[in-house]
Amino acid sequence: MSNEAKACNAVIQLLERRAEQDCSHKYYPERENAAAPVEIIFSIGDSTYALEHTLVEPFSKHIHFGQRFSQLVSPISDTISEQLPELGVYTLYFPINTSLGTSREALPQMQHVLSDWVSENAQLLHERLPPCLDRDHFPYGYKETITGTPEGFPYPITLEIKVHWSLSDSHNGILICDRVISESNLSNQRNIPMLRAFCNKRRKLSECHELGYITALIIETNDISLTNYVTVADAVRAATRIKPDWLDKLFLINTSVESIWAMYEWDWHDQFWIHPHHSISPNELSEQL
Repeated sequence: MSNEAKACNAVIQLLERRAEQDCSHKYYPERENAAAPVEIIFSIGDSTYALEHTLVEPFSKHIHFGQRFSQLVSPISDTISEQLPELGVYTLYFPINTSLGTSREALPQMQHVLSDWVSENAQLLHERLPPCLDRDHFPYGYKETITGTPEGFPYPITLEIKVHWSLSDSHNGILICDRVISESNLSNQRNIPMLRAFCNKRRKLSECHELGYITALIIETNDISLTNYVTVADAVRAATRIKPDWLDKLFLINTSVESIWAMYEWDWHDQFWIHPHHSISPNELSEQL
C-alpha cells in the first residue's frame, strides 16, 4: 500500500522547518489533469517546489510474486502440518520469484502434487534423524535438507527439518513456507524498479524544472526484509550515474514499520544519504495533501 499523501506531507514539513516558513499556494496538477501531473506544487518563501512520489518494490514484480506464493502455499501449509512426522520443524523454501505459470483452475492439482512431495520427503528426513537428539549430542540442534523438483514445477524447492532440544512439543510437525534469493541475483534485480521509477518520473519533473520549480522525488519503500537505505543507495547510483539535470532533491522514506518511519535525503556530491536521517511519526501526518 502506498502512503503517498503522508510521505509528501513529511517532506513538506521538513522543508518548512528549514525555511522557517509555512508552505502556500498549493496546486494539485494530477487532480487537474495538467500536462505535468506531479502530486503537488507549492511555495515556501520565494521558492516553488514540484513534488512527486513513487512506491518502489525491492525487485520487479515483487508484489505479484508474493501474491502468487500466497495462493500456492496458504491452502496447504496448515493442512499438511497435521500429517507430518511429529518431531522437528519443517521449512519449505521456494525461489523468491515463485510463479508456476499455471491457470487458477490448474492450481489445486499443483497444490496436491506439492503436498505429496512434502509428505514423502518429510518422512525421508524423519527416517534419517539420529537416534539421540538431546542437548549433549546436538547442543546447537540438528538440521538436514532435501532438494528436488516436484512433477510439473518449473524450479527446484528445498525441504528442511530442524530439531532442537529447546523447542516445545507445540512446534513439532509444523510446516513453514518461505522464499529465498541469492544476494548477487537480488542486487541485479533491485536496479530494475529504480531505473523504471526514474524513467517514469522524468518527463513530468523535467517539465516542472523547465518552469523554474525545484523538483523533488520521494521514493517510498515498505519492505523490511529485502530493502534498506544502503541497498536503495546502490540502486540509485546504478540508475542515475550522474545527477539528473531535471531532479534537484531526492528523498527516501521507509514505511515498513507502522509506528515510526525513517526519511533520508540524497547527497548528489557524496552519492549517499545525508546523515542523520529523520524519524517520522506517521500518525501525526495528514492523509490528505
